[in-house]
Amino acid sequence: MKSSQKYKVLCFSFAGGNQYSFDTFKKIAPDNITFITTDYPGRGTRIGENLLCEVDDLVEDMYQQIDNEIDSPYIIYGHSMGGLISYLLVLKLRSKGKKLPESIFITGCRAPSTWDKMKRLKNLNYEEFIMELKMLGGIPHEILNDKDSMLFFEPILRADFSIVATSEYKKVEPLSIPIKIITGTKEDISQEDALKWQEETTFPLSYNRLEGGHFFIFDHPEKILEEMSECFQNRK
Repeated sequence: MKSSQKYKVLCFSFAGGNQYSFDTFKKIAPDNITFITTDYPGRGTRIGENLLCEVDDLVEDMYQQIDNEIDSPYIIYGHSMGGLISYLLVLKLRSKGKKLPESIFITGCRAPSTWDKMKRLKNLNYEEFIMELKMLGGIPHEILNDKDSMLFFEPILRADFSIVATSEYKKVEPLSIPIKIITGTKEDISQEDALKWQEETTFPLSYNRLEGGHFFIFDHPEKILEEMSECFQNRK
C-alpha cells in the first residue's frame, strides 16, 4: 500500500455496539487509514432517537449517514450484524449508482443465503435471550446477570436481534467487487455457511478463520488490521 494514499474504512458495529466499538483498531491503524464510524439510532451519540427494528429502515439510515463519505477510496467493514448491514448497504449503493467500495470486509457473519438460521432470535424469552448473549460473548456476565443494567441494554439488543432475525435473503446479481470473510474457529458459523459468500461476488472469495469465539476480532487486532489493509492493495 502506498503510504501517500489516503483510505477510508466505513465501519458498522455488531448488535449492541456503537461507534466506539472500533477504537481498538483505530489506535493501531497507520496514519493513511481513516476509520469512519457511526452510531445506529438509539445508542451512543444518537441515544435520544428511536430504535429501529426493521433492516430496511436501518440500511436506509446508514445510507444517509455515509453518503458524503464515499468520494475517495474506501472499504466497508462490518462485524456480525454489521456484516449483514454492510452487504445490504452495498446493494443499496449499487442500486443508487453510487461509487462502490474497493472491497467488503466482513467478520463473524454468515452468508446471506443462510440468514434463515437466525430466525430463532426473534421470539426468545428472557432466559433464552440472556443465554444467547452469554454464548455470543462480548458482554460481561456481571451485566447480563444484573436486571437493573439489562433494563437499559435489553431494548437495544432486542431491536438488533429483531433486525438480524427478520432479514430476508433475496437472490440478486453478484457484486463486482471483492469480498473478504473471516470467522472464528469457535463461533456458530460453519465453514460451509461462510463459504457461501462466494455466491455474492464475481471475484474469488477471500476466506480465513482465526482462533476464538464470536468476538475473535478483539483477540487478533493486528491481524484484523492487516487483512483490512490488504483490501486496498490490489486496487487498480
